Amino acid sequence: MTMLQLLAAEMAGLDVLEMHVGDPSGRASVEQAVSLLDGQTSVEDCATLISRVEAIGREWGHSSGT
Repeated sequence: MTMLQLLAAEMAGLDVLEMHVGDPSGRASVEQAVSLLDGQTSVEDCATLISRVEAIGREWGHSSGT
């Protein structure tokens, strides 16, 4: 989810995005998402960008089964 928030902020043209994390593992998650997205946000075609994010192999979410 962090990666999607970063992508949305970049695509919206935000200069600053403030992320709040509850513990050190949350900070590590943000740092990992930033690292994985390095250079990915320059793609103008949204479908291409989504394909590149999917290729990273991260889970976008999951169904509760209901």
